[in-house]
Amino acid sequence: MKKPYSYRRVPFNYDGPRVTTRTLDNLLSHVLQTIGERYKSDDLLVLQAWPHVVGSAISPYVKAKGFVDGVVHVSVQNATVLSLMHMDKQRLLASLQKMVPGVIVRSLSFRIG
Repeated sequence: MKKPYSYRRVPFNYDGPRVTTRTLDNLLSHVLQTIGERYKSDDLLVLQAWPHVVGSAISPYVKAKGFVDGVVHVSVQNATVLSLMHMDKQRLLASLQKMVPGVIVRSLSFRIG
């Protein structure tokens, strides 16, 4: 039976019986899986937190559609709501950053539609 693969760093002056090299296929699959899980969870966390950030009065008129490269893309129902969102953009961004602290949210993008 094969021993589970270890992703720990090999000490600098290691001179033991274990093989110190790693093949790319062992390492790459683990790294890509970890990155994929991280991005999926970030996107989902931000989109689920959005209705709580804007509040129950405005949430029927505002929908978070996506989260790409630190920007939350939000669809608003009409120009009046768009104006309100632009006025409260900094407060909404700060609230969202506080609600999901492990995710880097840089900006909010509002569009009618």
